[in-house]
Amino acid sequence: MVRTQSMDVNAHLLPSNSQSPKVAAMEKQVQDLTANLEELTRQNQVLNQKLLQTGKEKEKDKGKNKERGDAESQQEQEAETKGEHTRMTVEESTTKREQEIKMMRA
Repeated sequence: MVRTQSMDVNAHLLPSNSQSPKVAAMEKQVQDLTANLEELTRQNQVLNQKLLQTGKEKEKDKGKNKERGDAESQQEQEAETKGEHTRMTVEESTTKREQEIKMMRA
């Protein structure tokens, strides 16, 4: 009879004359725990990669938002300055009109 790899893997799962059923059960439990540990390790690596990717994307978005924020701040500042100039122009024209009215009355 030819031994296959699956026979080798499963051979130690079956209790032999020298192994008690408790020992075989413990060995099976150790194998299951090892397989679970390997799967959890793999899942952890995948999640860590996703976390790193998300962090990189957030940094990119943060940079874009900062650029947008800087542009918005500049626009707001320009609008405020423009508003101040507009107010000055209105105030100046109001003052000129008041002076013209005073001159007409005089």
